[in-house]
Amino acid sequence: SEVAAAVAAFQQALLAADVDKITALTDENFVSTHGAVQMSRKQVIDELSTKHLQYRKPDTAKTSIVVYGDTAIVRGESLGPDPAHYTVTFINQGGVWKAVAMHTSSSK
Repeated sequence: SEVAAAVAAFQQALLAADVDKITALTDENFVSTHGAVQMSRKQVIDELSTKHLQYRKPDTAKTSIVVYGDTAIVRGESLGPDPAHYTVTFINQGGVWKAVAMHTSSSK
């Protein structure tokens, strides 16, 4: 589906720290929250481009996508020795799915 393609593109862009793709795949009001730290789209892009922020590969077998009209909720887990759980909210803007919010948490 279109949502699954947007999710895959978003995850690949985060892994590759591809700021152009991240910019295209996120709403201008995008917010990322990890624990007590919240970052705007600009802050996420700045942190990725300086390599201060890196994401781990998601476990696609543990990813679920539920669509509610023009909103999609993605839940999943990333791979690695310290698994992190995440939720990403996408909205459909004129036929294009864009991430508006992401929340991640890990056990460490």
